[in-house]
Amino acid sequence: DCNSSTLNDTMKASCALKNFISPIQGLATMSVLAGDDLTYNGKQVTAITALMDPASVGIKDDGTQTEFDVDGNGTLDSSQATGIAMNYGVKSSNNTGVTTDLEGADPKAVTFTKDGTNYKYQLIKVTISSKDGDTSKDAISYQLISGVTPDNTNNFISVADDRTSMTLSGYCDTSFVKCDGYSAGSCYPCPVIQADGDAMPSTTAVADTLNSSDDPQMEEAKNMLDCNSNGIVEDAEVAYYMANSSCENYQ
Repeated sequence: DCNSSTLNDTMKASCALKNFISPIQGLATMSVLAGDDLTYNGKQVTAITALMDPASVGIKDDGTQTEFDVDGNGTLDSSQATGIAMNYGVKSSNNTGVTTDLEGADPKAVTFTKDGTNYKYQLIKVTISSKDGDTSKDAISYQLISGVTPDNTNNFISVADDRTSMTLSGYCDTSFVKCDGYSAGSCYPCPVIQADGDAMPSTTAVADTLNSSDDPQMEEAKNMLDCNSNGIVEDAEVAYYMANSSCENYQ
């Protein structure tokens, strides 16, 4: 319940994502941030549709648990997981719902290689717990966090202060060959690599969308995240808002 007075920082960040960021994700990177298309009542529903119209996949805002909203908070689980990962990236001490001990390492490093360039990330697992306590219904999402440097044995040797979650598109192996879903050691969430060879942080996807859109709904979101009120939303502002659920004391 986003109106609860007992929300922790991760929950607040997820609600911020629901209220101000979820509607813009589909416009920015299509299903990249939101996840793959969904099958509801035997029909394919795009992630964009699910974000813009949660009722299209049966999501309600009255606490009802549904297939794509297992905790019944009125937010698409894949969108909520993105928010949690964004929050974890900028505020790593806040790890509610986040598992970092994966594949025998904590944290777990994954290095992708494309055209001779290495892209190095921390792998995390985000769990959204089922409202009815049935763990078999939990929503599980694997995410990548940048700002880490593994050595040749894939152990971490340093972690940067400017960590952030990455924009993802499906799953792939470490050579960017597409695969069907997370599998330890062979198939991972796949980072989006732009034409210039740079990977795309989630914060960049959100900021770019807000800055390029003239949709009134996007304008409201832009005003919320434009912490320094200069008319442009910056990556740092998105990260700050996700970590603090407001622009208060932003510098």
